[in-house]
Amino acid sequence: MALSTIGNACVILNDSFQDELVDYLYPVIDNLASNNDLVRGEAQSVALTIANQLYDGSVQKLIFENADYLVDALSNRLTGDTLTPRTPIVLNVLIRIGGIEILNQLNDLIVTIFTLLDLYHAYSSLTEGFFSVFNEIIDQVYNHYFKDFDFDKLEKDLEEDDVNYAYPWGATRLEDAFEFVSRKFEVPEAILEDNEEGDSDDEDTPDEVLKRNKFLNIDSDDEDGSDRSELESIETDIDPDKQHPTIEPDEDEENKWTSPIDIGMYSTLLKIFTYAERLSKSSSSTVSIAALTLIDKLVPILATQKSKLLPIIAQTWQIIVSFLLESEDFRIIEMSLKVLGKFIKFGNTFLTSRVIDLYGPIQQNDIFKRLVNRQQSICKRKKDGAKGREIVNQTSTSVNWDIKLYNSLSEFLVYTLVKFGRFIPTFSATIAINMTLPFTDSLKAYGYHEDLAIFLHDNYFDEDHDNSL
Repeated sequence: MALSTIGNACVILNDSFQDELVDYLYPVIDNLASNNDLVRGEAQSVALTIANQLYDGSVQKLIFENADYLVDALSNRLTGDTLTPRTPIVLNVLIRIGGIEILNQLNDLIVTIFTLLDLYHAYSSLTEGFFSVFNEIIDQVYNHYFKDFDFDKLEKDLEEDDVNYAYPWGATRLEDAFEFVSRKFEVPEAILEDNEEGDSDDEDTPDEVLKRNKFLNIDSDDEDGSDRSELESIETDIDPDKQHPTIEPDEDEENKWTSPIDIGMYSTLLKIFTYAERLSKSSSSTVSIAALTLIDKLVPILATQKSKLLPIIAQTWQIIVSFLLESEDFRIIEMSLKVLGKFIKFGNTFLTSRVIDLYGPIQQNDIFKRLVNRQQSICKRKKDGAKGREIVNQTSTSVNWDIKLYNSLSEFLVYTLVKFGRFIPTFSATIAINMTLPFTDSLKAYGYHEDLAIFLHDNYFDEDHDNSL
């Protein structure tokens, strides 16, 4: 009745009603978030009536031009005694209708949300509400900045190593050969100094030979370890007001901003990522899943600025791995696999050693062992001709979750083998292939490790071979 009265007053007063919007617009927007279908429908009708009468039929224009009133009303409710789980829903509706244009006017409200999360993170319903606001902000960023953005091309652009061939093998153009031949290799000054000091001698001393051999005898494992330790030791400054680490790039990287979004919006999204990471460890499974979903959606956006991405992944990797290996909730495990897949997609060979270290714990995990052994048993029964009775009960939720999670695990493991190729040692590749053979339709899916997969496949279906983990 009250909403209907507001709509009738707008029709009667026409342009004169615009002066009254400061008092009556928020109740209309607030009821757009109502759980009652009748109330919500009436609120939609009144909002359309006001838009038609005063704003050329545009609800977005109605919201945008009255954003100050609405933001003040929301701010009072967020900081006053009237904070309820419904308040974030109203803000969510406001962002959805107002679009990216209204986000710049919500900076203070977003900062307030971060403060409220620090205070009330134990209240799961309120946390979920604020996470839904973050989710809507991310959706608006995608719709505005990345509508036609090619993230697959970004993935290729971020790749620095050929995972199938060591340089210069794999070159496909004559120009590549000329470039390699004319390439100049820098000799470290230490060696040049040693050579100058030894010019008067006809032969190198044993110490000089040993020193040179030590320098030249560097294998790939040493290089990987060095790269990893370098990036893991990146210093971060903690801002006590922001309560999250900020990465300080060097001047060259800071001046070269490559992301399509501006630094201010990027910083906001980075802070959302930090809160999602922190609150992912909540005792509420729903909050954990919501947090992991936010992280999964944010990684591609943050990847548009590479200098920021790798330190973020380095800090977050182990947290996500702990969900993967320690959680008993299949939904959390599946989201963890999804997030790790995004990390790998844009982190590339920077994560090689971390992924290699992950194969063993996955193989030893009780849940994964049960899933793999079950699929291997099904595969063996199919081979023996028992195709029907015991394989899958489609009405069983637990069985369907088993199959879904096993497929997610297999997709993840196969993807890592393709993504890292020659950087994955044979022993580690063997673990991943043995776990995923029941899942893979074509052995070509293993990419660089196809030959190893063919060998293991033939051995896998050997009748006298025990395939269980």
